[in-house]
Amino acid sequence: MSNDKKLDFLQALRGLAIMMVVLSHARWFFLVTPYQQTAETLLHGGAAGVDIFFVISGFIMAYTTKGNDGSPASLMRFYIRRFTKIWIPYAVIGIVTFAVAKGTGIFVHENLIWIAKSLIFIPPDAHSFLYLGGGLTDVAWSLNYEAYFYLIFGLSMLFARFRYVALFGWCGICLIAVPLWDHGHASLLVTARVNSDNAYLQLMTNPIIFEFLGGVIIGKIYCSSFVIRDALTARLVAFSGCVGFLWCILENIASDNGLLGWGGWAVAMVLAISLASKSTHIPFPAVLAWIGNISYALYLVHPLVNMVAKELFLHYGLMPLIPTIGHVILTTSISILVAAFAHSILDERLHVKIRDGLLASRLFRAPRISISIQSTS
Repeated sequence: MSNDKKLDFLQALRGLAIMMVVLSHARWFFLVTPYQQTAETLLHGGAAGVDIFFVISGFIMAYTTKGNDGSPASLMRFYIRRFTKIWIPYAVIGIVTFAVAKGTGIFVHENLIWIAKSLIFIPPDAHSFLYLGGGLTDVAWSLNYEAYFYLIFGLSMLFARFRYVALFGWCGICLIAVPLWDHGHASLLVTARVNSDNAYLQLMTNPIIFEFLGGVIIGKIYCSSFVIRDALTARLVAFSGCVGFLWCILENIASDNGLLGWGGWAVAMVLAISLASKSTHIPFPAVLAWIGNISYALYLVHPLVNMVAKELFLHYGLMPLIPTIGHVILTTSISILVAAFAHSILDERLHVKIRDGLLASRLFRAPRISISIQSTS
């Protein structure tokens, strides 16, 4: 079985995660209606899709860089591949979304500052817990965490075989030492804050970063020689991980992001499925894997589709049709179609062209050196 085939489960998990997020945001259609509480109960747990994405990101970082040589040249290639992939679609779709939301007000000084910060993944609002103001779209808050993790993961690669010591050491300082110094205790709650008006410091010290680290650990286990030798046992492990996560969502065992919320269950599910996939083929619906392939575009475009659809319905006097299942189906379907188009243009064409151009440029070639750490033992 090829490596691509063996990792099909990741695309399916991405498809699951994005559909959860899209449906979670659909609950806003039912605000101030008799169905608000029902929609909240049924759809709120879909926000756990973000936790799945974070765990998968950590896994992918560990898996795709397992042969990295720790050189500045490889670091530059890593940054080009990762940042062009997330920045190009975000810049295009994000600016369009922000312009639609703000109208002519987009040219106000405060909004221009907001755009500038958002485009370099600096959270624009230090006083908004976890989300930190988001960015060009309401969902952009997660991209700030992704970009930060790419940044520190890349830098840790310069430490060659000690890179995970550097990565976990840095995260230990930010997530444990700084909170201990600031207010006397560390926390796993994503609502935790340090006493600072610096938005980036709030991001660096937010415990949701632990989810990326959980994904890294899973990736390392997956790349190891450990394997569940019995196929039936492997299937039972995968089934248990999925059932546990589903139970957590449906029974409201958890109600927020982070390891103490949905994140812990997401880590367990990804671990179970990844381990099982080494021993047996895990079938997933092909459509789920396809949606997983366009998941990033869908993540970015669905708020725009929801916003435009709402404005059109209000303009044509169709407001009573907004808080309906039909509207959820309509906006979700349109979002998927728009995402497929955006993915084709922005990811498969524009992103690939810019990425390959940068990778081929002399400007981003560096001499092959790395930070060497001598063992004293």
